[in-house]
Amino acid sequence: MTIKFIFDLDLTLYSDNEYTNTDNEELYYNSFKRKPFLKELLLSIPHPKYILTNASKDHADDVLKKMGITKCFKNMMSADMFDLFKPSIQTYKVAINLFKIRDTDRVFYFEDLAENLKPAKENHNWTTIWLTKNAHMNKRKPLYVDYKFGSVEEAMMYLCAQFPELLEEIKTEKTDNKCVAIDNKSS
Repeated sequence: MTIKFIFDLDLTLYSDNEYTNTDNEELYYNSFKRKPFLKELLLSIPHPKYILTNASKDHADDVLKKMGITKCFKNMMSADMFDLFKPSIQTYKVAINLFKIRDTDRVFYFEDLAENLKPAKENHNWTTIWLTKNAHMNKRKPLYVDYKFGSVEEAMMYLCAQFPELLEEIKTEKTDNKCVAIDNKSS
């Protein structure tokens, strides 16, 4: 069994108070700041990490670079790469193929839109983590959501505390789980 982490990008790896929402593209992209604590958390987990986003690849590349976490992800699937959008079931099938996910793999999927978690849970039994700014309110989470948190950092700290095996490299694997660049651009 391999453990894999899949992250949405927008409002998952950053929250709505960590950027400036504006139509001015330069101001928008320059508002993203490095996230050293998130980078440290991502690097502490010796398992492959991927991006699955409805955004374009260019947008994802720009945001990940500004946040300083590009090299923490092994691969990316953006909507423009396959003309597929979550929560389409086909999107997850393509991601499974692209990320080489086997039926025996344990997948942790982080997403800000609960409806995007539903096909992942119901069709593939991924562990689903819903990131919502209202996480601490007593609102019930849908049955297809395993965990609900206010930020990706909070979610990762909790999961690593609850599942110490997430911090252990699986010795029988022959894959290189170090953070590598997802493309040839420098970050």
